[in-house]
Amino acid sequence: MAVVKTVFLGTFILVFFYIALILLLCFPIPQRMIVYCNWLQFPLYPRFSMPEYYGFGHHQVRNMQITTEDNITLVLGAWHILPYDYYRQGIRYQDKFDGYDDVLADPQYPTFVYFHGNAMSRTAMWRVEFYKSLTSRFGKANIIVIDYRGFGDSEGVPSEEGLKKDARATLNWLLERKVPHHHISLIGHSLGTGVATTLAYEMTKAGDPLHALILEAAYSSLPNLLFEYRFLETIPILGPLHHFSWIKELLLERLFHTFDSLSLIHVSSCIISSS
Repeated sequence: MAVVKTVFLGTFILVFFYIALILLLCFPIPQRMIVYCNWLQFPLYPRFSMPEYYGFGHHQVRNMQITTEDNITLVLGAWHILPYDYYRQGIRYQDKFDGYDDVLADPQYPTFVYFHGNAMSRTAMWRVEFYKSLTSRFGKANIIVIDYRGFGDSEGVPSEEGLKKDARATLNWLLERKVPHHHISLIGHSLGTGVATTLAYEMTKAGDPLHALILEAAYSSLPNLLFEYRFLETIPILGPLHHFSWIKELLLERLFHTFDSLSLIHVSSCIISSS
């Protein structure tokens, strides 16, 4: 009898939390917190202004700010990582270095813009290792990494439209520094694939396609990802809702963040790579 009670209680608790999760997804603030997880911070006390703390060389990375231009002017935290082939020409030994914009404008050095996934910031250790791997493999490439609004040291609150504006602001920042659009490639990871795909689409529609769009852990849209996601690649968390179509439709109607990449990607005329 005790075993039956324990099983019953455990099942009741699981069902209770499952229903609570579904209800939370129907409201804007909890949904935003679940989608973006920008409240999740690690490392706890990031040193954005001291890239050397994360293993970069002296003057190898510029900590900077990018200003958005929408209804509310926001400041985004960002890093500019110099091309390794350029940096190893004795830049680390200079007392002062002010040539970052000159390197961006130099046609022999293309630029990658990296849009990271949800949670944490540009200082997350696996992201830092990715930057190092990228700059090592593509020695002539500038790398720009940003924290979306509400992430890291960036101001504001994240939203789908807000992240799209952050991407546009980053592109405009590069164009203002004489970086031609066909020298710019976008890299999106997870959540960032939706941001990168939208920007590539907009530039293609404007007649100024970017050089390449590179997607890692991409998804067709957030609603599809939500219903197909498997915890530990095994457990389909929202899979049971396929048997309750009215609940599924109700939830879909209340999703405020969609990032419908599949409807946009076929229009983009830049080189596309996905993994």
